[in-house]
Amino acid sequence: MGKQKRIDGLKDRTLDSEGGALPFAGTDQALIAAAIRAVGEELDRAKVEPGAKKFAELVAVTYEHSVGIGHVDPAYVRSLVKLVI
Repeated sequence: MGKQKRIDGLKDRTLDSEGGALPFAGTDQALIAAAIRAVGEELDRAKVEPGAKKFAELVAVTYEHSVGIGHVDPAYVRSLVKLVI
């Protein structure tokens, strides 16, 4: 079988080099899901309905913090939500 022509315009092994990986490569999907769930549940408890942009920011900050400690911290999420009330 001969070499196939790439249709995406990238050189072979482009994503193998440092800095070439997709931005979401290496993310912990279970941790992202836990962050989304924790933020959503805390917003429900507080009876707060932020817009999509604010919700995304809360989830992003929660995820970033969670990566650093290895899990979602409910007290941290409560503190964040109090900031938007």
